[in-house]
Amino acid sequence: MNTQFFIIIFIFLARHSHSYTKVWVFNSNISDPQNWVNHGPHQTCPGLTFAPENQATIPIEQIKVKKIILPKFGSFQFDANSKITFDENGKDDVLNCVKLKPINEVSWLDYRAWNNTNDPDNPAIPYDERIPSKFDDVEFPKYSLHEVPHVIVGKVKSVKFGQGKNKQEIWRPDLTRQGECEDHTGCFRGSEGIQYDKICEIIDTINATVDCANPIRPKGFCNKPRCGGTVLIETLKPGFRLDKINEKLKEYSSYSYAGKISSSSSTIQVFFTEKSFTGQSIVDATEFYNSLRKDSSCFCDNLKLETSGGPLYEQSELTKNALSVTFGTLIGAIVILGLLFIVYSPTVTNLNLGNRFLGSRPLSTYMMHYDTMEDRSCIVDGQSVAGSVLELNRAFENPLYEHAHSSRSTSHESIESVRLGHNTDFDVVEVKEESIMKEVEEIEEEELLKDL
Repeated sequence: MNTQFFIIIFIFLARHSHSYTKVWVFNSNISDPQNWVNHGPHQTCPGLTFAPENQATIPIEQIKVKKIILPKFGSFQFDANSKITFDENGKDDVLNCVKLKPINEVSWLDYRAWNNTNDPDNPAIPYDERIPSKFDDVEFPKYSLHEVPHVIVGKVKSVKFGQGKNKQEIWRPDLTRQGECEDHTGCFRGSEGIQYDKICEIIDTINATVDCANPIRPKGFCNKPRCGGTVLIETLKPGFRLDKINEKLKEYSSYSYAGKISSSSSTIQVFFTEKSFTGQSIVDATEFYNSLRKDSSCFCDNLKLETSGGPLYEQSELTKNALSVTFGTLIGAIVILGLLFIVYSPTVTNLNLGNRFLGSRPLSTYMMHYDTMEDRSCIVDGQSVAGSVLELNRAFENPLYEHAHSSRSTSHESIESVRLGHNTDFDVVEVKEESIMKEVEEIEEEELLKDL
């Protein structure tokens, strides 16, 4: 008897092991911080401020505020317990100086409206599988915008309204369907056809960015780029169990999810990703792929691995490093070629760079002039050049020096002899000048006499 009891319990748990509970996220509760701007009070506002337009009906219970700024468009719901108290001195009231976001109705097919309590906030779950399916229990907390659309008729396992003790389970045949996944290889929980297209239409209005290079496009994400890695299991051998794959995924740190890609295919997709991409999901996907290839007890074959690129900040660092190496190598090559040109070029070899600058030679070379001052000496670079300087006056045909004797000096002559030579030459010049002047005067006198 006891054995039969445990068997029944085991079968019951096994049948419910593939069931998820999905809770509606959005509500119309003005006391919920998620409906406040910036999720916090605004100390500068005059009181409780509603958004200018609100599509949903807002329930009012018992509130105490300094002032209420009503919306331009919207509706409120009051019941017997509703009460509004205005208190100008109320500083500690929760809703004082609170600015509300627009409270609008949200589509049932918006994946952001659902939270899977069995695997909360898992970004690896495909968009279409975040919407409740016939295998899921659905819960609407208090103040939920829970106008049940016609789309869920016959497509969820159960529906519950309220919160805590007020929670009631609805078993209406037109809303619920007793769906159980009895396939040990897993059941397809996503959407197909028109419903999938409507889900993707909502996805297209969401501006999402990826922070990885070469993102991948896994199934169930409306062909949107994602970061991470996928492992496709295309062949399921006898003995394959999806539960064993899920147990194996718990060994990895990144988010992961395994499920069938369509209702008509047995292919299992395992997706690894992260909320803030660091590249760890790529490592986990690769390790998981290698472990499945080595583990025959998983009963799977024909595995395919696809991964995105690394984080963008790593790619930018690699690009900077590559550019630095490239430009550094280019500059180094230019410097080396320039040095080789200087060393081996005949033009540069014959060029006396020292003569290209005035400071490389003494200024006396340019300032030397001939005079008879006794306190000057012809010394250039520590050597006497008097001989070469004194010889200049004999290099031209000049009648003043036709009777002068050539007296070329050598570098061995003393400075005193050079000075004496100077004086002798000038005496001869003075005599010649006097004789010439006398001849000129005589000629002028003769011409005057002739004129008379």
